Amino acid sequence: MPNLISMFELSNCPICTSKNFRIIGKAKDFYNDFEGEFTYSKCSNCGFIYTNPRPTKDKVHLLYPDNAGYLTPKKISPISEKTKFLLIKKFNYSNLNSNYKFKFLLPFLSTRKLKIQSFPNFIDGGNFLDIGSSYGDHLYKMKSIGWNCKGIELNKNSANYAISILNLDIKSCLIEDYSESEKFNIVHMGMVLEHIIDPKEILNKVNKLLKDDGVFIFSVPNITSFEGVVFRNYWYSLHLPMHLNHFNRKSIKNLLKDFGFNNIKIYHQNDPNDVIISLKYFSQDYKFFYPLYFLLKFKYVRKLIVMPFMQLLGILNLSSRMTIYAKK
Repeated sequence: MPNLISMFELSNCPICTSKNFRIIGKAKDFYNDFEGEFTYSKCSNCGFIYTNPRPTKDKVHLLYPDNAGYLTPKKISPISEKTKFLLIKKFNYSNLNSNYKFKFLLPFLSTRKLKIQSFPNFIDGGNFLDIGSSYGDHLYKMKSIGWNCKGIELNKNSANYAISILNLDIKSCLIEDYSESEKFNIVHMGMVLEHIIDPKEILNKVNKLLKDDGVFIFSVPNITSFEGVVFRNYWYSLHLPMHLNHFNRKSIKNLLKDFGFNNIKIYHQNDPNDVIISLKYFSQDYKFFYPLYFLLKFKYVRKLIVMPFMQLLGILNLSSRMTIYAKK
């Protein structure tokens, strides 16, 4: 693997362009095992946290080897009858049919999970753009429930899989280089904005791609989450050096408002990996904690202990990942 650190450059704050910062942490790459330690800084002017030094635009592709887990195709589960039923009743999907047998439970069924999973309210004939489509799992699901779908994916192998196997309309390019004039009802980015060198440029691009009253749906990690604060440099969603920007509720709201977005709603996810995998990373240096990691990764321990804890963190807006809805 290339020596990435030698290719990185010190950067001004990507939000306010201030040159003043202080290093607040240093971490290894636990995900792809790139050599060295990578630092992240806090802007002394606006308080934004970002990876620094970082790659230049022409080197950013080196962060994403083809064998990265999130680029590797996995089996796409069909949308369940229960989910279809909720989409019909709560999200205006009158184009769908559902054979869900327990329809009397509707008053007790929560839509929060579907909000977390980035399901938008349906628009007949509506079009949907997915930025960072990977191998096409989310876009495939959106197409299956009636959206006219297009996607953008930097990794050519993933894009080719989505095109040839899933029959999706995907362009392999940087979002900065996407030049089509079509406007969309929905623009979606699942865990992408934290990877972008210039998040302001992308938000401006998204705003231009959306129709009037269009909705931007995206997810990002939350660096001031419970897991982020407890595990710090071992936090699973820190993901240095791939994650270049480190958001929290306040910074993401302020940034969206700067670009004219309103009606901002944030739903906190409840992924158990942000505790379990963080603990795994932590136990590599502090081996005393390995038995705890070994215990928590078991299926029923996850289900009975970790998941209820994560759901509580999500309800309290303290968990590691956020799904955000913002209207143009």
